[in-house]
Amino acid sequence: MVTKGWYYDGKTSARHAVTLTLLPSRLDIHGTDDPHLKFSWPLEQLWWAQPPNAQGRARLALQGDNAARLELNDPGFVAAIRQSCPAIDKAGKDKGGRRKLAMIIGVSFASIAIAVFAAATILPPFLAPLIPASVERTMGEAAVEQVIDLVGLLEKKKIAVCSADDQHPAMERFRQRLARAAGIKSPLTVTVVNAKMINAFAAPGGQIVVFKGLIDFVHNPEELAGVMAHEIGHLIHLHPTKGMIHHIGLTGTLDLLLAGAGQGIMGTATGLMLRSAYSRDAEREADDAALDILQRANIRTSGVVSVFKRFSTELPELPKSLKLFSSHPLSQDRAMRLSAQATTTGRDAMSAEDWKSIQNMCDAAEKKKKQ
Repeated sequence: MVTKGWYYDGKTSARHAVTLTLLPSRLDIHGTDDPHLKFSWPLEQLWWAQPPNAQGRARLALQGDNAARLELNDPGFVAAIRQSCPAIDKAGKDKGGRRKLAMIIGVSFASIAIAVFAAATILPPFLAPLIPASVERTMGEAAVEQVIDLVGLLEKKKIAVCSADDQHPAMERFRQRLARAAGIKSPLTVTVVNAKMINAFAAPGGQIVVFKGLIDFVHNPEELAGVMAHEIGHLIHLHPTKGMIHHIGLTGTLDLLLAGAGQGIMGTATGLMLRSAYSRDAEREADDAALDILQRANIRTSGVVSVFKRFSTELPELPKSLKLFSSHPLSQDRAMRLSAQATTTGRDAMSAEDWKSIQNMCDAAEKKKKQ
């Protein structure tokens, strides 16, 4: 059986497109963008770094290798792996590998341990850049899934994903334009979900979630570009990762590094991270990054000002459930800074056809599901 997937070596933030071939005793991995990437994983040594979700998305890892990951998004292939490896759902990480990783982490953090415990405020900036890309992405994916579940409880319905990864051509063109302008080399994932909530948020590991309510709320694609560029700014400065580390502390962070994303820690961290407003400095950094990204993409920056002003004036009148994650209050100083720097020069964020396609993407996905 053959499918496509993504490979992360855990040492860099790069991901590689790969072809996966499931054989009786092994899983062959061949790079499609790098012909030198070619190796095999024995089936009896496989374990789920992230168990399959309802959509069949999962992450595979190899016992003894606490870094490399394979990302799957093929329910049929996941089912075939489970059939070929009956014990995979009970498999765990190699303890020897974990002890080795614990020693590495211990040595790395020994020099800052006293300062960390003496002044917790310096913990996030020190540790956020040290989080391996694979762990950070796992943190983000877990946060995204938990938020979607939480929004489903608030809106009393099962929240559907309208588009993720490169499944929607118009959104993919938009994502690529912003990613190129931001100079992001690591993966940037934009997930659009069919929920009324008027917001978007960034999660660790290059994750951005956009609610349909936001797409309906914005007046034009430039306003949507302003919000998304702002969220990319938070990712560039590692604000979501720093926020999570701030709330779970050193012990929780070490547990994430050594044992993966524990459900208790992740649940607490996700809730705190998404309910807490960013600091004034973090918002200023994200604003500056957004303006720079839009200018590099040759998109009018006036949308940043108009949409955040509308957040401040119109969202307070909405029900609390629709603004739960609206953690970007526009202070008077911040509004003045944005207004002074924004310009009306630049091009449209996208074509009229692409904008209409994005506005209708959730309805189209729902209609396709019913067919």
